[in-house]
Parts: sequence; structure tokens; C-alpha cells
Amino acid sequence: MKAMIYDSPFNRSSFNRALLVAFVISGLLLFIPDPMLAKLNLAGVMAHYGAAVSLIYLGILSYFAVQALSMIWQAMSERWRWNRNQDLARNKALSFDHEERALLREFFLQRRSSLILPIHQEAVQRLTQTCVLQEIESNEPLQEGQARFVIAASARPFMTSNNLRLPVSELTDDDIRYFKAARPEYIKAQLKQQWREQLKAQRRQAA
Repeated sequence: MKAMIYDSPFNRSSFNRALLVAFVISGLLLFIPDPMLAKLNLAGVMAHYGAAVSLIYLGILSYFAVQALSMIWQAMSERWRWNRNQDLARNKALSFDHEERALLREFFLQRRSSLILPIHQEAVQRLTQTCVLQEIESNEPLQEGQARFVIAASARPFMTSNNLRLPVSELTDDDIRYFKAARPEYIKAQLKQQWREQLKAQRRQAA
């Protein structure tokens, strides 16, 4: 059963602009001198509706104050979360085990910003829980138990050659053989599957 979607006429930006206009007008009416009110023929209006104008002014002022405090709180929360994630990633980067290090090297060896990984694999879970890996949404068809992951932005400064045991210079043949042998089995299986699919596609094109 499909959910019914209703178009809401409410627009927060337009609403805030209307409140700002009302705030400025009510503020002017409250704070301009009485002689100026008399010249503008507004003294009678303020005599009858001054209390209502004051309530409007205070109400809008309170609304904007709450919005400002909410934005400040949100910014502080995001900053705290970013610092916490960085601390977790920094501490984890100092204690990568063999499999975690080999897994993270794949992003650099395959020159990809994201990889499809098994969600329930222990190394993937550990790196996700310590904010090194981050699962992202993907519209592509994936096998059950798999998801697409990226290295989290807060962890990228700690993905150094030293932490990942990557050579600073160009990879040698010995380096390539070592990294291929050190790959986790699920990465090897995934690369074999990709190679088979590419080979099938080439054969179809040649037929």
C-alpha cells in the first residue's frame, strides 16, 4: 500500500520573512517617539492596540531567540560529535590489527572512494563502531548482508602511510605480492567476481 503524500503550503523561509517584517513594524511602533507617532497619525492606533503590538513584538522576539538557541545547540552538538568521532578514529588508527589495516588499504590500492563490504564481518563492524568506516546509501542492487562504505571524513587525517603500512614511494613487485596475499578473503572473492563479470562482458561484446 502506497503512502499518500500531501503538498504542504507551509514554507518556513516565507514564514520567517513574514515574522521578521512583523517584528520590524511592531518594533518601530513601540519605540519611535510619541511626536513622530502623532505626525504619522498612529497615536490613536497605539492607544487602542499598543498592548497587542507589544505582545506581537515579544512573541516574535521569543520565537527568534528560541530559533537562535536551537541553531547554537545544533552547532555545538555537531562539533562535539565530530570531536568524539575524531578521538575514536585517532585511537583506533594507533591500534589497527592486520585485517583492519589490509581492509583499509583496499581503498588506496583500488583507488576507490567507496567499497562494498559485508556488514556483519567483524573487522567492518569494529571500524564502523570506531567511526573509521561509514555506511552510505546506495541505489545499486547489493547482495543481502552487504553495504557500501567510505572512510569517514573525521578519520581521513589518520589514514597515513605509517598507520596503513603503505610504502611512501611507488609500490614494488614485492609490495604488490604482499598486499595481494594479505587481502581479506571477502575482498579476494569480491575482486574475483568483478573479474569474472568483466570477462563475461568482454566475451559478449566480442560475440
